[in-house]
Amino acid sequence: MLKKKKIILAIGCSYADPNYYSMVEHLPPEKRGGWPMWPEGFKNNLEKETGISYELINLARSGSGSDYMFAMLTQYIAKHSDQIEFVLWGGSQWHRHMDWKMRPYNSMIYEFMKDLYHHKGRDGTSQHYRDEGWIHFCKAGKYNTVNNEYTQHGIKKTIDLHLSYMWSMLNICNNNKIKFLHYQLLHLFPHYKFLLQAIESWGESTDRIDKTVMDPSWQSSYMLKTPYAKYIVENKEKILGFQMLGEEPWDRQSIEEKERLRIFLNTTSKDKPVFRKTGEKQKIDGHPNADGQKDIGDKLWKHYVHNLA
Repeated sequence: MLKKKKIILAIGCSYADPNYYSMVEHLPPEKRGGWPMWPEGFKNNLEKETGISYELINLARSGSGSDYMFAMLTQYIAKHSDQIEFVLWGGSQWHRHMDWKMRPYNSMIYEFMKDLYHHKGRDGTSQHYRDEGWIHFCKAGKYNTVNNEYTQHGIKKTIDLHLSYMWSMLNICNNNKIKFLHYQLLHLFPHYKFLLQAIESWGESTDRIDKTVMDPSWQSSYMLKTPYAKYIVENKEKILGFQMLGEEPWDRQSIEEKERLRIFLNTTSKDKPVFRKTGEKQKIDGHPNADGQKDIGDKLWKHYVHNLA
């Protein structure tokens, strides 16, 4: 019997999703997507260095958050732990979460999200009526964003939940002798000004937003007080770009880096974010381009060689 290849298991949001394709209409097709994503770049570097062939399983899904990523990783590891050698986690934003059907929700683009899903007819065609369950889910998400999520209590609960995912995955991988690498690609929380602009665009009051807890230094200070911090710090060589460890995520870049490593980013609208509604043309796209994907893969590879190889 032939020996099965060892597996590199990757997870992430649209920054890792091989099916992501930009909808900015003025861009030519070759600049919208279709290039190798960063998990593939890491795999190529590993195979070149070791001479060993690996199987890459990329479970990334656009729009997903830590709840989806943790669920998918644990399910796959439970079935194939003896074959998995690497787990690569591309960290997303912490305000993203799934509904009961495992559909991704992003609270920063409420108007776009609430009209995103439609029922389908028996013939498979899309019908012109909305999924009322999804609408109520989005409305509840907007209410929590305005009233609960960015209070001191809300931020603490969000931090506790997402650090528990990281703590648990570290334990699972360490106990199964799997090499775990977490690269925080997106900033954990929205900027304070961006958050206010989003809520105001919905016609809602920002009175409940606590400016103090939107400060990354406050957030990091609280993270270090959680029961998860000690084990995460002990395993810090497996984590890159994480603010609790005093690092910046991949998307914290200079204007020059953004212009070189992103698909298309209108830097002149930095202080005036566009909150797109369903059906409107996409005007900006900050996703990694081909050079950006290579940059992520190379940085993760260099981190692995320096700390774990």
